[in-house]
Amino acid sequence: MRRKGCQGSSLVGSKSQGFSLVELMISVTLGLLVISAVISVFLGSRKSFRTSEGVSQMQEEGRFASLLITPIIRQAGYLPDPIFTQTDPTAIFSLALNKTAIRGFNDTAPTIYPGLTSSTVEANTDSIAISFMGKDTATPPDTAMKTCLGDDVSATQIAVNVFFISQAGSNGVQSLNCYTNISLVGQALSLGTQRNEPLIAGVSNLQILYGIDTDGDRITNIYSNAAGVADWTQVTAIKLTVTIDSADQVNKGAADTVGVVNGRIRRNFSTVLQIRNRLTAPVT
Repeated sequence: MRRKGCQGSSLVGSKSQGFSLVELMISVTLGLLVISAVISVFLGSRKSFRTSEGVSQMQEEGRFASLLITPIIRQAGYLPDPIFTQTDPTAIFSLALNKTAIRGFNDTAPTIYPGLTSSTVEANTDSIAISFMGKDTATPPDTAMKTCLGDDVSATQIAVNVFFISQAGSNGVQSLNCYTNISLVGQALSLGTQRNEPLIAGVSNLQILYGIDTDGDRITNIYSNAAGVADWTQVTAIKLTVTIDSADQVNKGAADTVGVVNGRIRRNFSTVLQIRNRLTAPVT
């Protein structure tokens, strides 16, 4: 009896099936579409994150700028002797020595202060100088009079603090700077101790309006830029507008739009400050 071999197996004559060229092209196309969609979502999420991060950074710097400038402006015209707290005595805050309690500069560099030149200050931005005396005793310690750079001011000294926008560096970014000059009462600024340091990067503009008391009742009647202030002792309030750009370019290569300049988000932050030493009733 003959035994059947495997020659008759069903594997004989079977064919291997693969992808046709059309199926392969369809698969590649679908894969590319999926990859493109994923990349698009990733880039959109990344841009949204960078924008949100830029806005948060600007808001933080806007608050920080206010925290730095506000206490200095509120100290304008400070005198340790209570007899003088209701006036702005020209014998101490001398106009001739450029030590007035408040002085502004409209779209021009404050070159009357030693060390500040037109090449230091960004063009078409405002600057403001605030002067006050110091005191020898500080009880409690946090009541010591300090400049915008943190230097102590004694009772025989006057500190001039100038806020201005520096010209852009190699990275194309401007900064809010503080210049200080500490000198003795009646002493020329050229003999004082000078410092100039950046405070906040990304601040591209500073515009200032001054509230003027025109009738002597210590209430602001009108606001004007520095060019319209005839008597700096009449200034009772200051309106600051600080322009801040995001640190990173969130829209590289795109044309400028509203709120975006050179690829950076730009926002204005405004605040109105009262000059505390000008709010009391005038001496009669």
